[in-house]
Amino acid sequence: MTSPDHAQRQHARMSASKISRVAVCPGSLLAEEGLPNSTSEAAQRGTDIHEIAEQILRQQPVTGVDAEMIAIAQKYVTTAMEQTAHAKKYHIELDVTEALKTIHPSLGGTADLIAIGGGVMTVCDLKTGRIEVSPENNLQLMTYALGAAIALNAPPTVTVRLAIYQPDHGGWREWSCTHADLMAWKDKLRDLAVAAHEPNAPRNPDQDACKYCRAKTQCDALRDVAVNAAKQEFALGITPQQLEDAALCSTWAEAVQDAAKKQLADQPESIKGWAMKPGARMVKFKDEKMVAELLKGKPEAFSLKSASAILKLGLEVPEAMIEETRKAASLVKVK
Repeated sequence: MTSPDHAQRQHARMSASKISRVAVCPGSLLAEEGLPNSTSEAAQRGTDIHEIAEQILRQQPVTGVDAEMIAIAQKYVTTAMEQTAHAKKYHIELDVTEALKTIHPSLGGTADLIAIGGGVMTVCDLKTGRIEVSPENNLQLMTYALGAAIALNAPPTVTVRLAIYQPDHGGWREWSCTHADLMAWKDKLRDLAVAAHEPNAPRNPDQDACKYCRAKTQCDALRDVAVNAAKQEFALGITPQQLEDAALCSTWAEAVQDAAKKQLADQPESIKGWAMKPGARMVKFKDEKMVAELLKGKPEAFSLKSASAILKLGLEVPEAMIEETRKAASLVKVK
């Protein structure tokens, strides 16, 4: 079976990964229409780990990738297999788009892993981000489970386990629901999809919902919250709402700065008075364990914390072990 290209996979207009955000801010769905997809180092890392996990699950060779990412993927696969030892059948990267389209034509998604057996359907989702994600009433997982239940003709008696494996937050966590819960979510999901496609769907700025929304710099609702918050006078006691507004101010400001960096990278003189400053040069060792072995007997090296500091001592380290990088470029005002 040919493996799908995770990075190039075309997401549905209202894919399962967007559901939680659209549930808070229905207007965000159409606001993102036509805007280019963006990525980040963290997002790419997550994509790579998912691809490695899929290769391991399919018993395909894994080569030419980072050892740490392989270890994370392997631990996820091992844990998922242990937690679903009862399963009679596994569905790897199950595309539930056609099933979800029976609810609304814009819906779709692909579940990482579905395990079936013993009257139980387990939906496994690998999360590599640092922000904790709970499986309880998780709308993305509920949508995967609903699509899988429809696609696989799950009986009404099935027990549904929604499981998240997140290395930075304790590994495996799960929450259970029933077939009836999925059917109740089906009705709500249909209503949400219909509401989100209304031309005047409401915009509701929210710290979590706005975080990954590609329309941040063009959102009047977010800008208005930020501007109004900046006009407030701060009393001695800060309120929860002020903190929420401050977080949204930061979200909006970061989005504007990120957009400016991308614009200046493509058109260096397009924003008068501003420029991009190259990041500082950095060096690191490709394999720190091997370098440590090479530097045995030279205790002066081990009192230093950085590769550049060790190299300044004049100690011989093979060039093949040294990798040069740069910190991210920064936005600066030109004097």
